[in-house]
Amino acid sequence: MSMGGVGAAFILVPIFYWLGMPFPQAVATGLMLGVLNTGIASYHFAKDRLVNFRVAAFLIVAILVFSPLGVYFSNVVNKNILLGVFAAFLVTAGSMMLFYHPGKKSGEGQVRI
Repeated sequence: MSMGGVGAAFILVPIFYWLGMPFPQAVATGLMLGVLNTGIASYHFAKDRLVNFRVAAFLIVAILVFSPLGVYFSNVVNKNILLGVFAAFLVTAGSMMLFYHPGKKSGEGQVRI
């Protein structure tokens, strides 16, 4: 899960739901696990001075604002629509991992002196 970060909720929520957990609780649990995972990873990266705190501040604010909104909308929006969004995201991400091959950038692989 450490590779997934906050985005792991896109995988965890459908798995929890299909295992029988009510949808709002699956969303809240997925977000909570993402926060826990990100917090632990952030602590270790910060300890090794690998965190750009200017960028991290924007991410922290976005997470604090949009996570509660996500939980709210999971209670308001039809769960089949939300599951469709999760499925579309997973299919897109999986397709990109399998079929996307970036081209070489100009100057890549050249030795400059």
